[in-house]
Amino acid sequence: MRTISTLCILFFFSVSGIAQEAARNIQFVSETDVPYEVIESQRVLFPNALVSEWQVQKKDRSSNALNMRYISKMEKDGNSNLTVSYLPDGLWLYTTEFIPKENIYEGIHLDIKKKYPQYKIQEVNLIHFATPRKELYLLKLLDNSRM
Repeated sequence: MRTISTLCILFFFSVSGIAQEAARNIQFVSETDVPYEVIESQRVLFPNALVSEWQVQKKDRSSNALNMRYISKMEKDGNSNLTVSYLPDGLWLYTTEFIPKENIYEGIHLDIKKKYPQYKIQEVNLIHFATPRKELYLLKLLDNSRM
């Protein structure tokens, strides 16, 4: 029992360490550091959106590492929780937006009530993928303090 507990704890810390490493590789950048192709894609895809900040995700934390993707945080139609990810050549990867839980399909509400009756929907993110054209709902469910 002791070895199983120790292995579980080691696994948890190793996975959480890797997940935190990805977040460290994301840095804020000014718009002048964003390639022209990415800026142009942003302008064409979202002409009326106001970009509040740009981020870049690098392969690792070194200063000369390759840029893997650019992320724009923007405001569009009163929604300020909208992010768009691009490759360095300007190719759109996906868009993520926070939506109110009241705006998701009734079928999703019914599935949650059926499968997880004790949980309530706290947060909903809608992810639009470019290729293949798909939409994914990312739900955060809570039961008191359990997520």
